[in-house]
Amino acid sequence: MPNDLTLSDESLWGSIGWASQTMGMSKDNFMRRRPKMMQEGFPAIDDLTNLYLKADVLAWIDRRRKVSATIPDSEPEPKGVKLDAL
Repeated sequence: MPNDLTLSDESLWGSIGWASQTMGMSKDNFMRRRPKMMQEGFPAIDDLTNLYLKADVLAWIDRRRKVSATIPDSEPEPKGVKLDAL
């Protein structure tokens, strides 16, 4: 079986094997779930390369986040007149 070069960090394109690993699924499970994921906006395989653009897959995953990646400030800056600045 040939080496899957898309599993390297240098490759910007990913195979079905890469996509299933990225999603934490077996290939079979990924292929079963792919139609439903595509209905939810999961990117299609590129016609020219027959691979996934990794950035598109990662962006789809990022859009599905339920929790923000940034931590809000614990105390917002007070609004109004700063009396101590007078």
